[in-house]
Amino acid sequence: MFKMIYTQESWGTQLIDLKLPNIKLFVNLQTIFTLQDFFVVGMPNYVNKQEVPQSFDQDIENIPRMEVNIHLDNPMICFEQLIREPESSESGTVANKFSQADDE
Repeated sequence: MFKMIYTQESWGTQLIDLKLPNIKLFVNLQTIFTLQDFFVVGMPNYVNKQEVPQSFDQDIENIPRMEVNIHLDNPMICFEQLIREPESSESGTVANKFSQADDE
């Protein structure tokens, strides 16, 4: 059973504490890369001042802190194996099969 504690302080700081005991995770590496991309470059960039949310501050130093702590106690993590397409020989390519059919 997991336990999540969420705290939002008055100045906007968000603290999330997530405990996941004995969890079994089956992970696709592409999913990890997508999550990383979201957290690294996925934040919006407002060019038009009409789109800016009410509490938005352009200065990064003034943005309220968000802290996420994930506690994995005794996890089992399985990474999905990347499947590599077998390399075809020169005679086995689709283009060569069509050219061989034209020659006959």
